[in-house]
Amino acid sequence: MMILLTAFFWEFVQNLPVVLGFGLAVWYWAHGQKIYAGAVSVAGGLTGALVIRYTEALLIGQPFMEPWSVTVVNAVGVALLLVLFAAYLGSEGRWSNRRMDAALGALAGAGFALAQGLAAPGAPVMGVVLQSVALALAAAAVLVMMRRLKAQSFKAALGNAVLATLVMTAIITVIGYSYLVIG
Repeated sequence: MMILLTAFFWEFVQNLPVVLGFGLAVWYWAHGQKIYAGAVSVAGGLTGALVIRYTEALLIGQPFMEPWSVTVVNAVGVALLLVLFAAYLGSEGRWSNRRMDAALGALAGAGFALAQGLAAPGAPVMGVVLQSVALALAAAAVLVMMRRLKAQSFKAALGNAVLATLVMTAIITVIGYSYLVIG
């Protein structure tokens, strides 16, 4: 159990800059401040990628430094996804709804995990599969939760971004790191 709690803590630390950046991007986009939305998306992607790079060894409990290729995939991929999804959530078309949020989030999460796996030479297949399932479910949940941030106050949006980070972290920890308990 302690292994999963440690994984949860470090996963939360890694996810917070990304999801907080996303929450801010959604809020700024909805309030017509698209330059700020882009800036916090880039900041969230870059900060998240660097935090992941330098804390992953603490999360998995053994010496490890991810290849720079993974760090670059994380930074560029996350920043791009945050901007695109902030713009998507800012649109008010009939096709932009919670079901579409869940589907797009799942596709983006699974695709992003696969890109991470491809960028990491020698990544275990089971780890990539578990991470793909975990990120698909987590991204779907976060995207659905982020939709409501548009109409909230700035402080409420920040609080709900932290709540979304907790949900995302719980999903990723239970699914993505179950091998730490089993194996």
